[in-house]
Amino acid sequence: GALERRKRGSRYFIKALRPGSLAHWPSAYLSGALGDQLDGVLWLETVRGCVYRCAYCYYHKQLPRLRCFPLTRVLEEVRRASKDGLKEIVFLDPCFTRHPHLKDLLDALVSVNRDQRLRFSAELNVEDIDPQIARKMAKAAFQEVEVGLQSTNPKTLHRIHRRFHPVRFLEGVRRLQAEGIKVMVDIIAGLPGDRFSDICRSLDWVIEKEAYDFLMLYPLALLPATELRQKAHELQLSAMDRPPYLVTGAPGLSAEDIHAAFRYYEERMEEDISPLEMPPALAKTSNALDPLRKLCHLVEWLHPEGVNDRGFQNRPTAYALTLRMGKEVLRTPRLWNPVLKNYLQSNPYSLLSVEVPADSFPEDLEPLWKLFGEHRHALDRDYTVTHTPYRSFFIFSRMKGLTWKWPDPRESTPFVLSDGQTVPFHPVVLLAGTDKNAPPWFLEHIAKRYPSPPEIRLWHPPDDEP
Repeated sequence: GALERRKRGSRYFIKALRPGSLAHWPSAYLSGALGDQLDGVLWLETVRGCVYRCAYCYYHKQLPRLRCFPLTRVLEEVRRASKDGLKEIVFLDPCFTRHPHLKDLLDALVSVNRDQRLRFSAELNVEDIDPQIARKMAKAAFQEVEVGLQSTNPKTLHRIHRRFHPVRFLEGVRRLQAEGIKVMVDIIAGLPGDRFSDICRSLDWVIEKEAYDFLMLYPLALLPATELRQKAHELQLSAMDRPPYLVTGAPGLSAEDIHAAFRYYEERMEEDISPLEMPPALAKTSNALDPLRKLCHLVEWLHPEGVNDRGFQNRPTAYALTLRMGKEVLRTPRLWNPVLKNYLQSNPYSLLSVEVPADSFPEDLEPLWKLFGEHRHALDRDYTVTHTPYRSFFIFSRMKGLTWKWPDPRESTPFVLSDGQTVPFHPVVLLAGTDKNAPPWFLEHIAKRYPSPPEIRLWHPPDDEP
């Protein structure tokens, strides 16, 4: 459907309209509807629909043709972004280089952004890049592009309606890189026709050809209305029936194989490819909380008499909650258990982290683990991460300038998918605050608490985290 505004400012949904000209649709940015929520970045469409029909995607929305927003409107949005002091514009077009008036658009962006105050990024087909387009994009101040390779297996690409010309692909990447534009290459794990070895070969090809600045591996999701979702039975694809709809199996490919592909990817990249986000309450600067400040709560239960739900009053919803528990409170679960149960019922999608005293022992944490082991969260369904699949709740401590996440007991047993498949994990301690190995005192601290010490990983939050 569509969202319309009443005269007094309230909004309501109406039935979906027939596809037509985009000229009469108002700009959410120019109208002021986005307010001050942009945080320096404008996400902008120049088109609706897509010229491709990739089987895993629904960007095209069954539209018979590509529809364009007027160039004058797009340029007005770019000018306003520059005037407002924004730093970046991310073009949301499914394939930027298939804009029917691409060269005119690039020339206009060069003219409007002559001082290159704004940075641009987009998703595109790198095989479309010729020397002239690469030069124009650099002159307009494109800094990064995303390229969907998905697989190098010809049979797989044929099934999902994709094409791949290795020579043209490499030429396009080199042309962009020569102009100083970084290239992110995407590969999908779980596509019909790919086995574990095929996924590894696709990764190896990109790495060995040095055809990337950033390389990403994503799990296939059978999204509603996509061709792969509709043909899942025919293609013998199994997937989660709830978000994020990740594929869990295909002919010759099991969930454990897909998980192993991500481990292989991590080994090749030599870095943590599934970093855990830091709780908002631990953000380095206050600016980190600005976009979600009203939905990020910090509550302190340092003493038994302070345990109540007053910290949640007048806050009916939360994106994230961090609790700081004193030792006596932690060891008296009858005080806090009913309060947290009620909180989770009211905020089933909230992220929760609990800070406990650093001298706690695993048995002190058992009531917390039990409570949250009974809670189900969509964030805990991703079996493709290389460690710590339970990401909606964790317990952490701080001491001597270090912050660490305690290992979740559930990591000691295989992760069980809805179809009965299992994926092995193992306990992991995440350690933040050092770029080197864990100091001896910390190793001793952990060894006193676990007969078989868990793996210790350095905790580096995602690069896009504040």
